[in-house]
Amino acid sequence: MNILFNSVYDIGIVGRLIVLTLIVLSIIAWGIIIEKIVIFSRSRRESAKFFTLFQTYSDWRNIEKETRQFRHSPFLNLFRKIFAETKNEAFSRPPFEENEDNEKQVTPISYYKSLADSVISTEMMQYEKRLVFLSSTVSASPFLGLFGTVWGVMQAFMSIGIKGSAAITAIGPGIAEALITTVAGLAVAIPVLFAYNLIVDKIRKYENQMQILANDMIKKIVRENIHGGSQI
Repeated sequence: MNILFNSVYDIGIVGRLIVLTLIVLSIIAWGIIIEKIVIFSRSRRESAKFFTLFQTYSDWRNIEKETRQFRHSPFLNLFRKIFAETKNEAFSRPPFEENEDNEKQVTPISYYKSLADSVISTEMMQYEKRLVFLSSTVSASPFLGLFGTVWGVMQAFMSIGIKGSAAITAIGPGIAEALITTVAGLAVAIPVLFAYNLIVDKIRKYENQMQILANDMIKKIVRENIHGGSQI
C-alpha cells in the first residue's frame, strides 16, 4: 500500500489530477450505491410483509390498516393509490357497461390502468435518481485512465528526447504514470459497473412486479363489481 501511495506521489501533476478525479468519482459513486442498498433493503422488508398480507386478506381495508406505518415500499404506494380510487363514486360502477348500441365502455378500467402506469413511472423515477452519475462514472473512468496512459507515454518519450537516453531512470516516471492512471481508471469503473447493472436489474424487476400487482388488483376490481361484491 505504501508503494502505491509513493508511486502516486512521484507521478506528475497531470497524473495526480487524474487519480484525484477518479478518487472523487469513486467516493460519490459508492455513496450512491450504498444509498440504493439501504433503500432496497427497507423496501424489501416492507414489500415482503405487504405481499404476505395481500395474499392473506381478501378485504383490502384490512391490508390498509395493517400497513399504515409502512413508507418505503413502492408496491404499497401503488396499492394505496388504486385502493383510494375504488372509493371514488365515479368509478365504483361496474367497469364494463353496455350502451344502447351494445358497445362496451371500458373507461373505468382504462382509468385504473392509466393510474397504475402513472404510479409505477413515478416510483421508478425515484429509484432511478442519480443512476446517470453511476453510468457516467463507468463510461468516463476508463477514458480518464486512458488519457493518463497517453500522457505518461508521451512524457516518457519526451524524457528520452531531452536526456538522449532510454534508460529506465529516464522513462520510468512516465511509464509509471501511464500504468497507475490506467489501473486507477479500471479500478473505479469495474466495481461501479457491476453495482450499476445489479441496481438496474433490481429496478426492472420491481417495475415488472408492480405491473403484475396492478393487473391483479384491476382483475379483482372487475370481478367484485361484476358479482356485486364489496370486499375491496
